[in-house]
Amino acid sequence: MLVVAGSNLLFGSLVAIGPVPSSGSGLGNVNTALTFASSGNSSMETGCVGAGVNGVTITGSGACPDGFVGGNEQAINNTFSAAQLGLLNFSNLQVIFNASEPGNTAQQGITVDLLALTLWNPTTGGLLGTFSTTAPFVITDAFSGVGNAGYGFRLDEEQALSANQLLAAFPNLFLGVSANASSATGGQETVSLRVVTGGGGTPPAEVIPEPGTYALVGIGLISAAYWNRRKRS
Repeated sequence: MLVVAGSNLLFGSLVAIGPVPSSGSGLGNVNTALTFASSGNSSMETGCVGAGVNGVTITGSGACPDGFVGGNEQAINNTFSAAQLGLLNFSNLQVIFNASEPGNTAQQGITVDLLALTLWNPTTGGLLGTFSTTAPFVITDAFSGVGNAGYGFRLDEEQALSANQLLAAFPNLFLGVSANASSATGGQETVSLRVVTGGGGTPPAEVIPEPGTYALVGIGLISAAYWNRRKRS
């Protein structure tokens, strides 16, 4: 559900599309926006990256929308303009949460408590829009090593339309991300942005005909066979 707060601040939602192929997608091979990791013995971690004046990358609390704190950002953090990504339609954007949790199999899980895509004014650095998840997602196969456990999210149709309206008004807007995670064991998580063709979601499910459809098809085949036999006789 779209909620408008103030004159230009839009809040929407990100929906999960599940695991995505990401093997070999190291930090240098993808559009890495955020890297963050829990500190000390904590199993909680939070990070934010956004754009300041003229697109300068900022991290921490100053880049966080409501619901995020930041503070666990690591060395590599970037904001990308729509032009840099070649982004013309937000329906084609994927936000990839890439977990790297060392340890044995029982420890290689992580919960994405909250994830958000943020859009920023390219001139003033003001926050234009926030699109976030609405429920936690548990990733159970967060194998050790960046690039081995990508989990994708995208904007639903309504939110993509809202983001496209902002893109029309601010063609050079910048994209940032924020994330809260728990059950972490000290690995470095990354969030990257990817533009795909043909929409950002999963392929349509196979259509399974209703029983009545099977019956109609069967009757049609029987009728066709009957008339073919009559013609031959």
